[in-house]
Amino acid sequence: MTNKPVQINAKFKYQKLVDEIVVAIESGLLTGKLPSVRKASKDRSVSISTISQAYAELERLGWIFSESKRGYFIHQTRNENSKPQYGHDITSISNGRSLAESVQYSLNDPNVFPLSSTAPSSVLDNEKVLNRLSKKTSNNRVFQKNLEEPIAGLPEYRQALSRYWLSQSLLLTQDQIIATHGRNEGLLTALLAMNKSGKAVAVESPTSFYFQAVISQLNFDVIEIPQQHNYQDELMLLELAYSTHKFDCLVVNPSFNDPTGRLLSKGDKLDLLHWASRNQVTIIEYDRSELYFSCDKPSSLVNLAINHSIDNLRLISIGDFFDTLSPTLKLGYMVCLNCFQECLLTRQTTLEPVNLHMQHIITECLESGQYSKLLRNLRHQLRINYIKANTIFSELLELGTYISQPNGGPCLWFQLPKGVSSHGLWEMAINAQLSIAPGTVFSFSNNFEDFFRVTFALPWDDSMESALIKLTKLTKDFVK
Repeated sequence: MTNKPVQINAKFKYQKLVDEIVVAIESGLLTGKLPSVRKASKDRSVSISTISQAYAELERLGWIFSESKRGYFIHQTRNENSKPQYGHDITSISNGRSLAESVQYSLNDPNVFPLSSTAPSSVLDNEKVLNRLSKKTSNNRVFQKNLEEPIAGLPEYRQALSRYWLSQSLLLTQDQIIATHGRNEGLLTALLAMNKSGKAVAVESPTSFYFQAVISQLNFDVIEIPQQHNYQDELMLLELAYSTHKFDCLVVNPSFNDPTGRLLSKGDKLDLLHWASRNQVTIIEYDRSELYFSCDKPSSLVNLAINHSIDNLRLISIGDFFDTLSPTLKLGYMVCLNCFQECLLTRQTTLEPVNLHMQHIITECLESGQYSKLLRNLRHQLRINYIKANTIFSELLELGTYISQPNGGPCLWFQLPKGVSSHGLWEMAINAQLSIAPGTVFSFSNNFEDFFRVTFALPWDDSMESALIKLTKLTKDFVK
């Protein structure tokens, strides 16, 4: 029987119920025993079948467990460990240290299973589709002499992106879009263009290893703002850091943060945008909003800034097709609000033009509707992989281990019991030919030693399942 892709954003009733119950558990409103299926059906005015599906899903995800003739109960460890703390101390770091080279090297070792990787598009093999698009566009004269080099990218490519976003109620012109070789180059361009003074750069913490790799190349000092569960508390820390350090740029990953999986609410995102506008701080967003799989599509910062007409805001939103189509694609884009010329000049003077044939391929992919179809397939498979991985890892909850519950993105974020370091687990995993990402690689100041990150976004086969089962056993043995 073949699995058919489904439209994830058209959420079923039971999925909405699952989300509501998870929020209630996380907030501490639900503890102990859940209402019976019949009582919940009556209280919520939904069918018994809907409640049964929701409870079954929650059990698969590890939030609840059932006991014969007694009913359904919430995992106590899930409730107690549902909100890891990242501290309240703002850290200023003079950059220049080496970053977790061993984690990177492990990704290139064919004998090590790469659970530390984070390429969402790896779950599907789109090679045939991309090869077909490549052949279809190969008659374009990519080597034609062109005295007016399209530094911002091919007009057709930028127009295709504009039309794609217009279908999602985001009005952008091609004069706000710059083609890049991918997210790394996008961030590099943004930082060079917006931080000419060489001031420190602020980042949320934990922060993406990709952010660290790029910022370290520039040798900028860094201000780490620890993530808070109440985003108003985080904004207060941001204000405190700004009053002390007066940074020009803030780099954020507000939708499915790497590594925590955090998704900021629309209200929190708007508060952040207004704060940046008031303080004239440029926001650089790594936009992963396309990677949702069990919620409605979240708004990107650029979407909110335009649709809410936030004035005096300089904002750069970075995206690429490495995340959504194939890890082999070196093509992305920058959306530049109120800073297009600065970014374009920086790109022109410091970086090479983007491959024209690659732009033709993605233009055809966007215009033909193929991209939307491939995204639906991607979200469907990410959700399947997430559920399977979560089921395997649920055994760790009994040990007091926290496991994130993201609604999108490619990875899970773990916190080991107090006093247990992920460095030792990393050594055990490498000896067993598995690679994980220890928590300290997500901090410039080596914080989060008791955390680690694992991907579920790899092709699901026997080797993937075996690797997750092996890691679960290693973690249990290590914690005990």
